[in-house]
Amino acid sequence: MRFFNYCLKSMQQFIKPKEAGTADEHTIKYASVFMVGGCLALMREWLKNGMDIPVPEMAKLMAKLVRDVPA
Repeated sequence: MRFFNYCLKSMQQFIKPKEAGTADEHTIKYASVFMVGGCLALMREWLKNGMDIPVPEMAKLMAKLVRDVPA
């Protein structure tokens, strides 16, 4: 839970400048929960599948998914 909360705070800091003036605090909070939860689920699935794609490729996929989600 501490790891999730740490990631959540980091994600909120990532979203705030990106969505400055267009998203309220509730939207930023829930978008952050959605993105962090999705990233953790993606990592869990990747590990379950024996890390079937290289780490750099997985990192790029996660970054793209997070970057493209509007808040």
